[in-house]
Amino acid sequence: MILIANAGNAAATATFAVGNGIQGAGSDVVVSVGAGKSAAIVLDSGYFKNVSGANKDAVKITPSAALSFTVFELPQ
Repeated sequence: MILIANAGNAAATATFAVGNGIQGAGSDVVVSVGAGKSAAIVLDSGYFKNVSGANKDAVKITPSAALSFTVFELPQ
């Protein structure tokens, strides 16, 4: 789970890019976070994880403004 916090004065977005693995077949996911608000998203690592290239073993997130991210590992 990723907690996204927006301390800014305007709404912002975080774009989670689809990974390049076998499960990464689809579209990026965009999460909108209002000004002064927080949002949480639970990711399927197979869909978002990059298995090769510059972002290998990572999830690529592109914010539209300054956002804070906190990552939690949920029990299985």
